[in-house]
Order: sequence, then C-alpha cells, then structure tokens
Amino acid sequence: MSNANEMQEREVLAPPPTEVVRSSPRGRLPRWDRVSVFFLVAVAGYLILLNQDLPLMRIRYTLIPGEPQDWLKEVLGSVREFGQAGAVILAIAIAASYDRRWKPVVCALLLAEALAAAGYDSGKYFLPRHRPYAATRQHAEGSATPGLQALQRFTVSDTWLGSRPSGHGFDTESFPSGHSASSFAIACVLSCYYPRLAWLLWPLAFGCAASRYLEAVHWLSDCWLGAFWGYLSGRLALFIVVRGGAMSGRAHSCSLP
Repeated sequence: MSNANEMQEREVLAPPPTEVVRSSPRGRLPRWDRVSVFFLVAVAGYLILLNQDLPLMRIRYTLIPGEPQDWLKEVLGSVREFGQAGAVILAIAIAASYDRRWKPVVCALLLAEALAAAGYDSGKYFLPRHRPYAATRQHAEGSATPGLQALQRFTVSDTWLGSRPSGHGFDTESFPSGHSASSFAIACVLSCYYPRLAWLLWPLAFGCAASRYLEAVHWLSDCWLGAFWGYLSGRLALFIVVRGGAMSGRAHSCSLP
C-alpha cells in the first residue's frame, strides 16, 4: 500500500508535460525572407554587372588579348562541357546504373534543364544582344589591338539590338548565357541528391560560367543572369519532384532547405 501511495503522490506532484516548440536554427531567416533576399541580391548583382560590362571586358582583353591559347584553351573547354547536354546524359546514365532512386533524380534533372532552356532560349530570341567578340569586331576598324580599342568606341546600350532583327544568328545570342544556366541547374539538382559531391559540382558550374566570359562569348552580366536562372530552375524542379513524391507517399532522400 505504501508503494501505491508514493506512486500517486509522484503523479500529483509531477509537472504537466510541456509542448516542445521547434524553432528554426538560430540566426537563420524564414524561408520566404531568404527567397526575397536571394532575388534582391540576384537583381542588384545583375544591374551592377550590366553597368560594368565594358570595363570588365576590357580587363579580359588586357589579360587575354585574343582567343585563349594552349593550356588555357584546354581548361576553359573542359569546364565548358559541364554546361552541355553530354553532362546531363552522363549524370542520367550514372544515376540509372548505380542508384535505386534514379527515377526522381532523372525527372528532376530533365525538368530543370527544360525550365532552364525555356528561359534562356526565350531571352536569346526576344532580347538579342551582340556577343563581346562580335561587338568588338564590329567596332575594331582595323586597329592593332581590336579588342581594347573597340571597347572604347561604344556603350553598353549599343550591344543591345532592340526588336528581333531579321538576320539574327549566333553572334546576337549573348543574353543570357545558356551554358551558365544549364550548369547551375545540373549542380543544383545533383548536389541535392548527392551532397557529398557538392564540393565538385559547384566549382564546375562556376567554372563553366566563367569560361564563357573568358572566351569573350558572353558579357559577365549574361553569365550572372544565366547562373541565377539555372539555379532557380533547379530549385523549382526539385520542389515539384520532391513535393510530388511526398504527396504520392514515395520517400525522397533529397529535402529542400
């Protein structure tokens, strides 16, 4: 009887259970605040780079007067391939061969690339812009150093062609960088499913975007906007695939932060 009385007294004296409230990590902004900051930084960065496109291209032509040669050409060509279709095909083949959850990985990759392509192809068609090498060649007028001297003869607004010209081609498809968009979409999706490879994926994406500037194929603002659109396409594709898997009851090892 004494033991029973002691147990009853403990239950009476014990404090009521408290509800555990899980808070976000200390110092971390809520998701929508982080999204807003991300967009503000992306837009502000683009406007700053757009205003500095010509000075930044002068730096490029000072360091690399003509086309990249020798080892630099090989390095830039190698990292550029990360933004090509071959990188997507290789990633799909590896995932399908060695990962049992390959279906959501493939779906996210293809969806991210489709969204990225829809964005940069629309920009190239409706907002034509001279590529750096084409703009400098047009204003060179037979100078000894065509790159540097030509960049003194026009402004940023002269690189835009306005309405879509009838005789457009590769030389007027600078905006935005498709390679940058594609590489960042790939890195975003794969780093979510394979976080241990993030140390390799993101440098490859940044290297691919930088190669387009160093090869004078895109202005730096084109690379910035392409990278932003590619990352956004990757996040949107992951959101659709991961949320769709959660609604259908399929477990995903990729969770959006």
